[in-house]
Amino acid sequence: MHSPDSLYQQLQKIGTSPALTVYGEDRIELSGKVLANHIAKIANFLVDEVELEPGSRVVLDLPLHWKTFAWALAALVAGGNVVVGREKIADAEPGTVVVTSRPHGIELDSGDTVVALPLGSLALSWAGELDPGVYDGAADVMSFPDSLLFSGLGDESNASFYANAVPHVPQGRIGLVSPSVIEAISVGYSTLSSGNSLVIVGATSTADSIFATEHAESFTPPVRI
Repeated sequence: MHSPDSLYQQLQKIGTSPALTVYGEDRIELSGKVLANHIAKIANFLVDEVELEPGSRVVLDLPLHWKTFAWALAALVAGGNVVVGREKIADAEPGTVVVTSRPHGIELDSGDTVVALPLGSLALSWAGELDPGVYDGAADVMSFPDSLLFSGLGDESNASFYANAVPHVPQGRIGLVSPSVIEAISVGYSTLSSGNSLVIVGATSTADSIFATEHAESFTPPVRI
């Protein structure tokens, strides 16, 4: 299995070639270099500012989105155990970090952390007031370096779950239609670790046409998760 650190290094090798393309309201494409920069900023923020402990839980209360993907990979690089879904907040362990697009009304124990993530691709900060102690997942991350300030923390993560959750991911540029967040992270982990790229589209009758344009092979996970 490729470690989160080696995945990050592989993205740097992909460089200016496409790594992740997402079709939603707009088409968003991130090169390997750009995605690696996002991952580094977020991981540095989690380690230096939030003081995420290796092996601590990171709950993603987020929809399918390129930012969800970036935060998931960054949390793994930072040594976090990434879990998906708002229902996971209730059974959060001490020291949990919750990354959410719906931050209001979340009650956590002392020592836990909430990060409010605006989902606008060009959003520079959260629009509106945040509760005291809640981090802004755009503005508070922006100032961190876009290269990693540490290495080796990913070994404490649950990356093996995502690396193995979807078996038999083919090589090459892979296309997914309306995957779950876990499926997207899992297929993306395997694909990017191998130096390949991922295209994600929502439920649409034009998926085959999009994949043909993107030169991507459509892939359906054998078991939906």
